[in-house]
Amino acid sequence: MDELLRARADKIAEQRAILDRAKAEGRDLTEEEAARFDALDKEIDSLTAQIERERKVREREAMLDKPLDKPFRPVVPGPEPVDKKDDGGFESLAEFIAAVRWGDPRGRPRNEMRMDTPESGGYSVPEQFREELLQVTAE
Repeated sequence: MDELLRARADKIAEQRAILDRAKAEGRDLTEEEAARFDALDKEIDSLTAQIERERKVREREAMLDKPLDKPFRPVVPGPEPVDKKDDGGFESLAEFIAAVRWGDPRGRPRNEMRMDTPESGGYSVPEQFREELLQVTAE
């Protein structure tokens, strides 16, 4: 990489020398100087491309040396994910009702489930327990 950088710097310096010489003499570039300047341009572009390729390869090699944050696991296609409903951390309707009635040491039901009003109040039943609740017959 250093060799490529040095070669490119030398060609840029040679271009600068051609321009400075013509400027010092108060003239434009001669045909030979213009041809050499253009040839140097192509060489500089080629060296720049080589330097860029070398830089990319070095970056990729450095990534190979880094340990992975997580072990590599291939992606295996499976069923489409099912929307998981928020159950508030309850395993059943009975557990939810018991927590509302007698309190819950784990802090459930959550405050965002409360539906307080001055006359009456209550708790919002987690969505997946509503169907079970509607199956209860009134006596």
